[in-house]
Amino acid sequence: MASAARFNTLLLLVAASVLVLAEGCGETPDPFSGVAARTATPQGATVDADRSLGAMTTPGAGQQGDGRSLDVQKLGTLRLAQWDSKDIDFLNNLAGYIIVHGYLYKVELVDVTVPTYQAALTSGNVDAVFISSKSSSADWYSENTGAGVIKDVGSVYSEGADNRIVVRASLDRSAPDLAEFFRKFNTGDAMIADFSGSITTGRTGIKANVAALTFLKNHPEIWQQWVPDNVSTNVRAVIAAGKTSLLDRTCIPDGGSGGPGGNNCGT
Repeated sequence: MASAARFNTLLLLVAASVLVLAEGCGETPDPFSGVAARTATPQGATVDADRSLGAMTTPGAGQQGDGRSLDVQKLGTLRLAQWDSKDIDFLNNLAGYIIVHGYLYKVELVDVTVPTYQAALTSGNVDAVFISSKSSSADWYSENTGAGVIKDVGSVYSEGADNRIVVRASLDRSAPDLAEFFRKFNTGDAMIADFSGSITTGRTGIKANVAALTFLKNHPEIWQQWVPDNVSTNVRAVIAAGKTSLLDRTCIPDGGSGGPGGNNCGT
């Protein structure tokens, strides 16, 4: 009897051991399961690197002052109105180079026509336009500056010129560093005529970004007056490194509705 009891006890111990081993050999939960989702976005981090300027509240945080503009996360995206004009092409590439490589924002050219840039600006599809005729758009200009939708921040031409730099009024809050840059951005009539006049088409032509880079290389005494020292340092470093590209491009067709298909969007 005693031997039988000991045998039964032994069987129970063996059975229990087998169950433990079976459970231990089963699939175990991944210890990192769910952790990635919790740690990928730590508190205070920004998920979307392509923030629009309207959503920005702390501009300038990424400015390095050491020329590393292509190696750091860019700030918000500034949208500039672009149409078929050598002056606009030159000015957008000149300001764009400084904004991208100096201030560390992204720049996007938005294709519009002269009749549609006004709607694009007031609707927020565009943040700034460098050539806006005050006299030919007097009603729109007065209504929207009076309502605080847009701001006249100066002119790229001579003082008191009819063509004005017009920006979204919200730029003073979302990107005050860029708003201040636009107020100082003035190349003068002669420089615009010389450099935009050098832009040519064709495979061997001089492109607008080359004209802009030539201006930056040859006239630091002008453009360095527009920017603080850390921005100047960044720009000079990327010029020395031979950086030329800066722009993404979309299209706002006639009517300002966005997307492809308008007669000014190309194919």
